[in-house]
Amino acid sequence: MKRIFASIATAVLIGAAVVGCGSSSDDTSSPAETPSAPATSASAPASSATPTGEATLTEENGLLVDTDKDANVIEGAGFDITIDPEAKTATFQQIDPASGEEFQNVDVFGYENGVFRRTIYVSAMGVTYVYYADLATGELQSIQNAAGEDVSEAAREQGHWDSAASGTQTERENIESYFEARYGMTIAEAVGA
Repeated sequence: MKRIFASIATAVLIGAAVVGCGSSSDDTSSPAETPSAPATSASAPASSATPTGEATLTEENGLLVDTDKDANVIEGAGFDITIDPEAKTATFQQIDPASGEEFQNVDVFGYENGVFRRTIYVSAMGVTYVYYADLATGELQSIQNAAGEDVSEAAREQGHWDSAASGTQTERENIESYFEARYGMTIAEAVGA
């Protein structure tokens, strides 16, 4: 019985994440209750706020950082960007463009382990999912719930795997394009990979 309930709940949640349960940027909910973007917004065009690569990353305690409240790569979200050359990671923390407060959604490019990690909070269900994709190929490897349980098979059984995979791939590509346009270099170059 637990397995059936877990499968149904997982399917509903993944479906909600894939279809999108976001709110508009006019929403007055707190960032903890609002996903930074519906999953379908991964196809939103990259921001043209600084299209010429003129923005700069600032060095702070061995990290390269920048905040772009107007990024809008993910609909209704800006970015706090942290590049850690030692760990070979680039973190794109999604933030509220008005307040700068962090949303629960975050994307991490891990060049040391070759993994792109996409964390999505589904506000309608109050659930977080973590998608893991191969950084080189973009292929979705697994989906976990917030407890770290693998829900990949449930996503496949419910027919949500393909849309989760394409949404993750599109979001990664949009962030890469945004970064290169904004800073005039690839994420891998900034990380030193």
